[in-house]
Amino acid sequence: MPSTSGLITFTSDFGSGWYAGAMRGAALAVNPRATLVDITHAVSPQNILEGAFALAAGCEAFPDGAVHVAVIDPGVGTARSALVIETARAFFVGPDNGVLTLAAPPAARRAARLLENPRYFRNSPSATFHGRDLFAPVAAHLSLGADPVDFGSPAGAIEELALPPALRDGDGWVGEVLLADCFGNLITNLPGGLLAGPAGSWEAWLGERPLGPLRRTYGDTQPGEALALVGSHGYVEIAVSGDSAARCLGEGSVRPQVRGLAMRLRMRNA
Repeated sequence: MPSTSGLITFTSDFGSGWYAGAMRGAALAVNPRATLVDITHAVSPQNILEGAFALAAGCEAFPDGAVHVAVIDPGVGTARSALVIETARAFFVGPDNGVLTLAAPPAARRAARLLENPRYFRNSPSATFHGRDLFAPVAAHLSLGADPVDFGSPAGAIEELALPPALRDGDGWVGEVLLADCFGNLITNLPGGLLAGPAGSWEAWLGERPLGPLRRTYGDTQPGEALALVGSHGYVEIAVSGDSAARCLGEGSVRPQVRGLAMRLRMRNA
């Protein structure tokens, strides 16, 4: 079991309402000395994939021993299970709907247990706010050194969320747009690690729209020009220099015909 650091992070779709504050308060009621950090509360409502990606991208920056809570939970109060997943570096607490599984994939797991013991919950938990009444208190108990064995039985099979795989296409790769970040950059499922050689040795297309050579950073093109590059999260993304690709290419949001749109990369002069 990793040694806990007293640090708890939160990722949710709660936005600017009171829900995030109540969840933080429930954690502090158990461990007043915990360090609480928000990864984000700006996940699009009920968008499990976006939340899973945000958690996976954000949690890597934290030191070992953190407890990461993710609450994007459209099935709250239903038969879906509640989980704690243990890896060598951290604990992940949240609903069994896949939101934890990009950050804690099967190969990284040491154990996964169900949250069943009401001793670790808030009194009289609500059926509609498990972030406050289950996940935050459990995370706080973990931050104090509680053993996950006491929370409940082994989870067995859990709901897995995996990004659609990038596909080999002759001398290149084909992927798809998954989501937009807060800047309107369109993030794809194409890992930058697939691409041999420098960025400029690859040519990029979004659907049938050519984006030119893969760039190193956003300022490598003129303002208003669309480009592709490997983002800090490690995946290829589409941006518009000085603007929002989601708005410029998707009229204010990632439209259905943009989300899922093919992203192609091919070696230049191949």
